[in-house]
Amino acid sequence: MVSVRAWLFESPRAVALAAAVAVLLVLNYVLPDDSFRAHAFLLTPLRYATEAAGGPVWQDLYNAGGEHIGYISADLRFRLAPECSGLRFFSLTLVLGALLGAASWKGALLQCCAAYGLALLATTARIVFLFKLAGVAPAFAAERHAWIGAAIYLVCFIFYGALLARAQLRPGSPPTRTRYALPGDVT
Repeated sequence: MVSVRAWLFESPRAVALAAAVAVLLVLNYVLPDDSFRAHAFLLTPLRYATEAAGGPVWQDLYNAGGEHIGYISADLRFRLAPECSGLRFFSLTLVLGALLGAASWKGALLQCCAAYGLALLATTARIVFLFKLAGVAPAFAAERHAWIGAAIYLVCFIFYGALLARAQLRPGSPPTRTRYALPGDVT
């Protein structure tokens, strides 16, 4: 029988899961949705990634008080606001990575980096796709941008989960199923 103390402090998976849930709660419920500073770690690289991927060229956007509140496209048609940063997707991918488990601290750190990179990639794809769609069907893109974004995030989330599950099944990877073996399972 493993003690709670040993499970909490010696298991990278347990610590990663607890940290991921804490990050999820802080990112989604503590940080204000409209604060640029809270989302800058995703918004600033996102600005350059969308420009490099063929999206709009962004300019800084300030409110009347001079506070930086996001980015606006050069043609003034699109706004990259803190709510568009992909922060919730990033926090969910952190939790998924922790749930599917890293067997070592190095693996947990690698999964955090992968979650950050996937959040930037998925959000860049969402913004560039909507930008291109707005050139063809502006009303449709404006009305359905939240649903289109959710669909892109869902596909990326499933893809990431499949990659993590496949990585656990690789020969030489540490077994995770034996810890949760059912009666009658051969280990």
